Amino acid sequence: MALMCRDELEREGIPMGTLRDWHTIHSISRPESSQGQAGKPGSGKPGANSPIRMDPSPSRRRDQAHKWVEHPNRTFGGAGLHLGQRGFLRVDTMNDWFKEFGRPIAIDTDVRRYAGALLRPAPKLFGDRKLELCIEPTKELGGGPPYQITFAQKTRRDLSCRVSEGSEAEERKAAEAAAELSELAAIEADILAGCEELALHVAMAEGLGRILLADRDVDGLERVLLSPSGHKVLLPGDSPDEAQLREDWEAMIKVMKSVETVIKAEMYWAAMMSLTAEECPEAKKWPCLSAEAQAPLLHLYRPATMSSHLAGRRLWPVGATNADAPSDVLRPLIAPESNRVIEEDGAAPRERLPQRVEKTLKTEDLAISALCQHFALRVAPAKLEKLVMVWKFNSFSAEGGLELFLGPSMLSHSCDPNCHWSYDMDDHFGLSTNCEGLVKDEEATISYLPEGTLAEGTSQRRDALAVSWAFFCRCRRCEQQAMPMCPECVGKPMSVVMSDLEEPVYPGLCVFCDDCKKDDLQGAHGYFLHCWSCDGDLCPDCGAARSEAHALQEQKPVSSLEGCVAVTCRECTAEPISMS
Repeated sequence: MALMCRDELEREGIPMGTLRDWHTIHSISRPESSQGQAGKPGSGKPGANSPIRMDPSPSRRRDQAHKWVEHPNRTFGGAGLHLGQRGFLRVDTMNDWFKEFGRPIAIDTDVRRYAGALLRPAPKLFGDRKLELCIEPTKELGGGPPYQITFAQKTRRDLSCRVSEGSEAEERKAAEAAAELSELAAIEADILAGCEELALHVAMAEGLGRILLADRDVDGLERVLLSPSGHKVLLPGDSPDEAQLREDWEAMIKVMKSVETVIKAEMYWAAMMSLTAEECPEAKKWPCLSAEAQAPLLHLYRPATMSSHLAGRRLWPVGATNADAPSDVLRPLIAPESNRVIEEDGAAPRERLPQRVEKTLKTEDLAISALCQHFALRVAPAKLEKLVMVWKFNSFSAEGGLELFLGPSMLSHSCDPNCHWSYDMDDHFGLSTNCEGLVKDEEATISYLPEGTLAEGTSQRRDALAVSWAFFCRCRRCEQQAMPMCPECVGKPMSVVMSDLEEPVYPGLCVFCDDCKKDDLQGAHGYFLHCWSCDGDLCPDCGAARSEAHALQEQKPVSSLEGCVAVTCRECTAEPISMS
């Protein structure tokens, strides 16, 4: 596969300016200027260090017409080949090259995994732009973390990306993407370390975070993951050896009751038992972790913040740098502007309820600072709260306590999962596919819910998931139920409000359902439905009832022409359809 020759370019309608650009980039003259020394502009031949290999042109227009970008590194291979092989970075046509990779100006080299080279940028041609390569994990290469070459909008000095304009905003965005890419590679190494029978890899998904995808096509009932325990914490027993721990447990319960936190006591205990020796109290002999064993725990999912309406939480103090700072001044919740809305029909304005300013605000857990003070913990309160959230949203119930499995913590929930899990004789977490198996790059999912809850209706399942794991399920089974339409705003679907993550919709007021009149929806349910145009609210059950009624109405057939008399034609007029 070679690049298009000059005749083919003309036949395909590619402007000659593009070919001129190509020659200029590679410091190769156009055919008319073939005089000069090799390797210099105007020479017609590449220099000794050029990665361009010239092939004879079928159009007999000298030897510039076909060009290959040769991979010069003899150790790491290239173009997706196995380690130790040499290869070429190839494209079918020059038009494909520009369409896929942008104008090839410069490329950074990753000397560890892939070494590629293009020529230096042409002066005053395309500005300060860079073409870089993005490296992603693959199962193709054995031994250590394997990689393949792909192109994506992520960059780093040694891991690369697509063409970017070089503006400050784009450079900052590229740097953030580079950090994310580097973090993902480190996380995969930490999270999947020690896993056996592995047929999955870590990937990022928008709206889901880190997930596990199949490396290959997997047969039904085949095991794809066997994970040892990441960390197990037992609750204090009745033995004399655990008397001190039992006393500390009871003291922790008293501290939690003083701030009325809604998080279970086991989560705080597990977090304190996950500290390093340098972070534990000096006067107590608690079980502790090494810094290396603790680091993977902090990679696991946790929400950025929780709602300030939850018991035991308050807004993060303005200007504070840690959770111990005083919080005398809190951010305002009610918008300063007027909440009066003018009706479209010219009626008198109606008074709207007070509206929140922001969807989420940074908050702090009052129990964290109280525990740090009571036990003289030497850990930053923010880090301890991260550990509490990690245990709350990722732990599995274990005999006598809680347990974390690092790899399985990346598994997403589905009410129609394609995998199931169990414990083996060594208490390892085993994940196997269901009868259908998995196709390559398909996400592996399990059910977070027990069988009884999984058999309930969509609104009940979604509410249970929102209460325990603070997310609104959008799996293929739940998505069969459409979002309900607002009863006041015709044809407009309502929005989901996550109770534990979002600030109160009406600061200082309870939310009640417009249909069943049930009050305190944000306190009683994991989610509820809200219309931001008219302040309409529905509980999960009433929202599901409206969705089902709307679906039945849409499916109802018109049996005769008489049934169409009062029907409004949506396509052409606002008048009822006439019988005449």
